[in-house]
Amino acid sequence: MDFATDRRRPAWTYTTRGVLWQLHTGSQDFLVGEDRKLDAREVSFFCLERDTGVVRWEGLVPGDRWWSGIEAVSGGVVLFHGFASPDMPLHRGLTAVDCASGRVLWNLASVRFLRMEGDTIVALREGWEGGVVERLQCGTGAVPGGAGHEGPAAGSARGQGPETRLPLPLAEAADENPGLLAAIRSAIPETARRESAVGVRWDDHCVLSYCEPCPGHGGEESGLRMSLVVLGGMEWSRLFSDVIQSRARVAAPEPFFCQERVLYYVKEHSTLVAVPLRMP
Repeated sequence: MDFATDRRRPAWTYTTRGVLWQLHTGSQDFLVGEDRKLDAREVSFFCLERDTGVVRWEGLVPGDRWWSGIEAVSGGVVLFHGFASPDMPLHRGLTAVDCASGRVLWNLASVRFLRMEGDTIVALREGWEGGVVERLQCGTGAVPGGAGHEGPAAGSARGQGPETRLPLPLAEAADENPGLLAAIRSAIPETARRESAVGVRWDDHCVLSYCEPCPGHGGEESGLRMSLVVLGGMEWSRLFSDVIQSRARVAAPEPFFCQERVLYYVKEHSTLVAVPLRMP
């Protein structure tokens, strides 16, 4: 990060032990992620406070140490799934965990997640004679009107998921603003691959990313250097810049996203970075 010239700083960062494989952003209050150690074939999960980056919990293994993943996040509850069998894509089983505490709320091995309907889980309960579609309370795992144990409601966090803005081609991101178009042309070097350049405009900020060829040295394969720039203010000056990946094989189609006027991106496959998009 070029802190010598940039006028903005990350609000917080979080680094996984392995590869940050997935990040679920559907909660107003929390970010829930998947940390995979590919060589060791181990997976664990973490939860961060969205506003501060404070770790609520990490290293959680709710099921198999490799064959498990995040199914959905609804308010203050995250749902984890297993698999019907190794090397098969069919999900099976649900484990619900409270985002705030990391406490396991309930576990059902014989159901398969279908979809969320508000705060209700639609799931297929498997049996000897086929399956039955049921609606389960997210916080308790109980069928409405049936018996169940106590747990927080899925909507215990604020509202539904925040608005998400994903990168667009630069002409769309600039929204025909002549000053912004000129600033974008100045910010992206001539060596950049134009087809890799994408952006998001959020009021008085514009986030850009682009790739440049990165020649190989000492037996290394050639690759792409993926960079990010934030422009803002009346003159669309540079506020922040960073290298997302120093040597990527291909250009990522969505190298960053914005929610609640905050820029999020993953640096070198393992560090989640949050940068505010608000003028001081």
